[in-house]
Amino acid sequence: MARIAARVRPRSHRRNASNNHRDNLRLVCPNCDSQLPTFKARNRGQGRAWRKQRYADGKSY
Repeated sequence: MARIAARVRPRSHRRNASNNHRDNLRLVCPNCDSQLPTFKARNRGQGRAWRKQRYADGKSY
């Protein structure tokens, strides 16, 4: 099992982050992955705009 996990490469979305189709994903090297704005928790607190707007309007999820 550990061998399989070691082969997994970081992936990044090309366009929409919620679109997980193969044509929307790209492989990135670990060094390039660390330069992306979504590396680890850099994008924490930057939730989806439509969800934040619903919460601001007092609506539930």
